[in-house]
Amino acid sequence: MQKIFQSTLRTNKTRLAIATSSLALGGATSAYWMSHRGQHYHNSNNLLLSAQDKQGEEQEQEQQLTAALDPTKFTPFPLQHIDQLTHNVKRYRFALPSEHHVTGLTVASCLLVMANIDGKAEIRPYTPTSTPEEKGYFDLMIKVYPTGKMSQHIDHLKVGDCLLVKGPLLKFKYEPNSKKELGLIAGGTGFTPMYQLIRKVLDNPDDKTKISMIYANVTPDEIMLKSELDRLQSEHPERLQVHYTVDRVLDGQSWNQDVGYVTADMITKYLPNATNGEDVWLGVCGPPPFMKLLSGEKPKPTEQGELSGLLKNLGYTEKNVFKF
Repeated sequence: MQKIFQSTLRTNKTRLAIATSSLALGGATSAYWMSHRGQHYHNSNNLLLSAQDKQGEEQEQEQQLTAALDPTKFTPFPLQHIDQLTHNVKRYRFALPSEHHVTGLTVASCLLVMANIDGKAEIRPYTPTSTPEEKGYFDLMIKVYPTGKMSQHIDHLKVGDCLLVKGPLLKFKYEPNSKKELGLIAGGTGFTPMYQLIRKVLDNPDDKTKISMIYANVTPDEIMLKSELDRLQSEHPERLQVHYTVDRVLDGQSWNQDVGYVTADMITKYLPNATNGEDVWLGVCGPPPFMKLLSGEKPKPTEQGELSGLLKNLGYTEKNVFKF
C-alpha cells in the first residue's frame, strides 16, 4: 500500500511538473506573440503617425505662408543678388523675411518703391518678374537710365542694403479663360507686367487663353528676357506668339524681324482683331510717347482715361483695352 501511494505521488508530481512547464511555455509563447504583435502595431502606428506628422507639417507650412508686403506702409527688404541681363538692364533680387513668406501680389498688380533722393521722397511703381507663388524673395527687372533717379538709386545699392517697398496695388484681376485671346503691346520696361501675365496664363494648364504680343525696343540687345520668351514660345506654340520690333539694328547685329515703331499694320497682322469684341482683351504698357502713339496716356495712375491713338483708329474700344 505504501509503495502504491508513493508511486501515485510521483506520477502526480510528474503530471504537475509537465502541466506547469506547459503552462509556462504557453505563457511565454503568448507573451512573445503579444509582444511581437504589439511591436508590429507599434511600428505600424509609428509609420502612420510619421506620415500624418509629415502631412500635418506640410499643411502647417502652407498655412504659415505670410504675405510680406504691407499695402499701408513701406517695409525694408534687403538686396540679395544682382544679375546683369543686358548692357543697361539688371535683375535685382530682394529677400523676404523667411522661406515661408510670399509677396502677396496677385496678377495683375504692382508694388511701390520709395527712396529719399536729394532730400526728397521719390516713389516709383514696379512689377516684379518673379511669380506671386515664389517664396523667400522677389525680383525686380530694371533698366538703369543715366538720369533716372530711382533706377540710379537702386543700381547703387550693395548686397545687404535695403529698399523700401509697399504693396500690392491691384491693377486688374485676371480670371483664367475669361477671354479667348489676349493681345499685348510692350515697349522697353513696359514688358514686366506683360511677363507677369504671360507666366500666369502659361503656368496654368487649364487656362486655354491664347496670347499674342508685340514687344518693341531700341535695339536687339535691349530686349529683356528674349531667350526666356523664345523658350516659352517653343514650349507653348499654340498659346503664345511674340513678335519683336526695334528702332534700329546696329552694324554687325543679326536681325530677321521688324524694324521701326509699332504700326497699325503690325497690330493688324499680329494681334487679335478688334471685331472679335468681348472675346479679345488688349494690354498696353511703355514710356509716355509709346502710350500716346498707341492708346493715349493715363490721366492719373488709377484712371484709364479716354482711348485714342492707333488702337482707337483700328476699332478697339475702352472695354477691351487696358493701359498699365
